[in-house]
Amino acid sequence: LSFGPFDTILNDRGEFSFLYQTAPKETSLPHAIVSLMVYFSWNWVGLVLKDDHRGAEILSALRGEMDRYRVCVAFADMIVDNLVYFESDFKTTHQQILKSSANVIIIHGVTDSLYGVFISIRLHQIMWKVWIMTSKWNITTIFQSLIFDSLHGSLIFAHHHTEISDFRKVIQNDIPSNYPEDHILARLWVKHFNCSFSKPECKIL
Repeated sequence: LSFGPFDTILNDRGEFSFLYQTAPKETSLPHAIVSLMVYFSWNWVGLVLKDDHRGAEILSALRGEMDRYRVCVAFADMIVDNLVYFESDFKTTHQQILKSSANVIIIHGVTDSLYGVFISIRLHQIMWKVWIMTSKWNITTIFQSLIFDSLHGSLIFAHHHTEISDFRKVIQNDIPSNYPEDHILARLWVKHFNCSFSKPECKIL
């Protein structure tokens, strides 16, 4: 069973007859992103993607959808997930974003180098850009004060999931006072909710 992102290389039933990928295919993602562009009349867009076969597939699919709806690619930066190129790659991408007249930037793929791009965007306060990402990036955990951040207001695409039965109840009961031996849970509550461990105070929050 594979729990990572869907990988077309592993889709060959002859070679991987006993492999099951739990993640959905991203076939609808390019269409959804381009539909958003068309809706807001955004026709000059920058692309930043991971330089691997999945990034190439997404780039090809995005270009196809963009051509179909007459949305133009201002630039397409493919970032190598390699620590040797880490600094030079994200600096090049940072410069590309700065000099481009595109106000909408699509970021796809999760790599250390792309993490470097996010830090660069934040440190240099690149404002007045619309950032479009996939749900694999949870930037609220990367940056605490997002309300005053360049990435505030990012649009994040996620696959639709039906509601899991009793999930809300499980989360509501998952509080530090119910699990006093779980130190990690307690630390998470302090970090994300600034909440003390007494049950009444957590309930008020």
